[in-house]
Amino acid sequence: MSTYLKTNNKIDCTNCQICMIVCPVSCIRSVEDNFGFAYPAIDKEKCINCNMCVKSCHEQSIFKTEAINRRIALKNNCEKEIMTSTSGGVFIELAKYTLSIGGYVCGAIIDNNLEVCHILSNKLTDIEQMKKSKYVDSNIKDCFQEIKSLINKGIYVLFSGTPCQVAAIIQYIGRNKYLITCDFLCSGCSSPIVFKKYIHYLEDEYKSKLISFDFRTKSLCWVHPAFEIDFENEKVIIKHEDSAYYWLFANGASNKPCCSNCRYIENKISDITLGDCWGINENDKIYDEFGVSYININTQKGEEIFDEISMNFTYRELFNGEYPQYRQIHKPTDIVDKELFFRYIQNHNFLETTKIFLPWQYKENFISEKIRQIKKELFRRGFIK
Repeated sequence: MSTYLKTNNKIDCTNCQICMIVCPVSCIRSVEDNFGFAYPAIDKEKCINCNMCVKSCHEQSIFKTEAINRRIALKNNCEKEIMTSTSGGVFIELAKYTLSIGGYVCGAIIDNNLEVCHILSNKLTDIEQMKKSKYVDSNIKDCFQEIKSLINKGIYVLFSGTPCQVAAIIQYIGRNKYLITCDFLCSGCSSPIVFKKYIHYLEDEYKSKLISFDFRTKSLCWVHPAFEIDFENEKVIIKHEDSAYYWLFANGASNKPCCSNCRYIENKISDITLGDCWGINENDKIYDEFGVSYININTQKGEEIFDEISMNFTYRELFNGEYPQYRQIHKPTDIVDKELFFRYIQNHNFLETTKIFLPWQYKENFISEKIRQIKKELFRRGFIK
């Protein structure tokens, strides 16, 4: 296994920044590339060759896993929690449990600048913002250092993030009794630059400032996921299947290079893995049109925590041979020349880029949507009836 610090190959770096944190002489800084992803850069003159950075890299580590692998389909007993969650409302119960034992929760939010970042909090109002999927790479900021400080004081912390972010925090702190980790069935991390370009495109298209962005609204129900976008003058619902941004994300075109070589598709090292229980039969007793979750309990700690919160769910075990259809179980597929794609989008807007890089069958859908929008605008201006 390799590390970016030796290979200089971006496929070997998840941008976790642990190497910068552990450097005893602070000779490593974060440098954002043209794609919006930050990579470590070493000041050779300051470096003392202690090798701490390489040792801290989770990409070259081998994590021991516990052979529990308990798989469960479930939904929250509270309808409100289902409606305000991505699928069945599991994360919020893990968070509430952590708060009940005096702990903190660290998860991703969309801030006021429409940027995705992690925050650490013990306030339920903040934790509510951590719910739901965000299809953009999250900026961890100083959360890892803050988590370590709390854990050293004997305070529990629930960390929620991508599998590689979970690997990073475990590599940094170790498997500590005060650290609870949950990840999810991950499709990759999309570039913040691509998301910003998409926002600019939407603001131009709808001639209004974008206020908030929900990546997984249930306005059309759970099995028909869509973006819900609030502008100053209107609210817009865009189904995933009609969204150029979602297509680029789901097919790996806008994701960071390491996502194509993810080590954690099968190697689950978190306490609990969350996901959608796609493919569950509508006649199943736990089916809900507004969301059913899948969880994989990976550790003894995860099992103990689930036992503490299980009364909040309707659930059943998934047995051997019974495996729901996952849209997120395989490695993202790079069907677009990623280097060429990012070079192009640097100097062109989102619409111009998608015209070049979307496949023909998607172009037809996209053009049909453009025609619909043009007709809507002509109707609004009174040119057609």
